[in-house]
Amino acid sequence: MKPFFFRLLPRLLVSGVAVLLLAQLPVLAVFPNSYSHSYSATSPTEDTVTVCNGSGQTFSEDTAPLVQTLNLTGIPAGSTVSNITVDLNILHSWSGDVVATLGHGSTSVTLVNRPGTTNTAFNCNCGCPYDNVVGTFSDSATGNADRCVLGTGGVDAANGPYKPFGPGTLASFNGSDPNGAWTLTLQDRADDEGGTLPPNGFCMTVSYNPGPTAVALAAFEATQTGMPVLVTWETTSELNNRGFNLYRGSTASGWDRQLNATLIPSQAQGSSSGFAYSWHDQADLVYGDTYYYWLEDVSSSGATAQHGPVSLVYQMPTAVRLRAASSAALAGPSALPWLLGGAAAGGVWLFGRKRRV
Repeated sequence: MKPFFFRLLPRLLVSGVAVLLLAQLPVLAVFPNSYSHSYSATSPTEDTVTVCNGSGQTFSEDTAPLVQTLNLTGIPAGSTVSNITVDLNILHSWSGDVVATLGHGSTSVTLVNRPGTTNTAFNCNCGCPYDNVVGTFSDSATGNADRCVLGTGGVDAANGPYKPFGPGTLASFNGSDPNGAWTLTLQDRADDEGGTLPPNGFCMTVSYNPGPTAVALAAFEATQTGMPVLVTWETTSELNNRGFNLYRGSTASGWDRQLNATLIPSQAQGSSSGFAYSWHDQADLVYGDTYYYWLEDVSSSGATAQHGPVSLVYQMPTAVRLRAASSAALAGPSALPWLLGGAAAGGVWLFGRKRRV
């Protein structure tokens, strides 16, 4: 019987040749280190909405006050007003007749109250004789809403913005729910003249602090550790949450692709505890391009809130050359030590594998 080594030698030689052939491969593709950008949930930031209206209707001393309504809808529940500015463009041939009041809920603020009636330059209590009431009204303004200056006009855009005449300030609305009806009431307090509120003659810019959303997000990340991009997010609560949408874009200005075909269902719906989610993105990624990701949570009422973006640069695998014996080293008699060494190494591996089986 042949010694064990001689019976095993053919296998060792074959394995060694295989090892040496693999060693001759010039490159091996390896992936770069992980690249990621994280997003952490923070306190809600202030949002702003501007709305305008105007019916083109007229008002005069002989008619009932003109009430123009702006309805704000779709602002997340729990949001509160933090600041308001109002723009008016009231057409009237005697601005000193006009009274304008803004109302919301049980609060009202007088913006204009017969400009010029306190100005003794006109020697009467008949108000400012100049046309129209035009301008921006803001608590931070320094202009006087009672303005009527002989020769230069009354409440006009060129001399604004103006503080509300009062009583009340626009800050009186702070802390209230921005949703619902906002009214502008126009009155004419003298004979012979009348006014009109043209289309878009009443505009409001409302700043508000968003209320809590259905989802409290603890983390949102995009990471590349291989071919796909791994997008992960973790919630700490998901009250009234139906699920999520995931979006991708090539610039930070906005997304251009929705990654999920159907809503990603909440795994903690109605729960005060959260869940960890992940998504592998391999859709048409191009090496060297930067990708931005947005996460959107969708509540049971249909309200949505977006988070992000997070971004990363999609990296190409790096080519690393293997250290191996050259072809010259394998020629001639000197090849035998390499071959036996490689065969011994391969044999140990094969033997070990076989024994484990």
